[in-house]
Amino acid sequence: AATRMLARPRESLIGQSIWELFPEAIGNQYYFELHEVAATGRPIRSDHYYPPFDQWFENHIYPLSDGVVVLSREVTAEREAAASLGRAREALQQ
Repeated sequence: AATRMLARPRESLIGQSIWELFPEAIGNQYYFELHEVAATGRPIRSDHYYPPFDQWFENHIYPLSDGVVVLSREVTAEREAAASLGRAREALQQ
């Protein structure tokens, strides 16, 4: 699943940190959330847009004793459908 979502071969992902794979993500919302969970021990659930992929991701970030674990899924189609539904509701109300 990760190879499809990240559009990278498995061999290029194994043994790499996320910051080595995606240095452009340093300093973005996701970066700060990972560090917040590591520092506070409190899990976070968030959505964020990642411009290099032109996609939205839903992330569940949980603390571990030696770092964090992240469960991510791409939710672009869901976000677009929700926005479309919102526009349709607004049009109907008008």
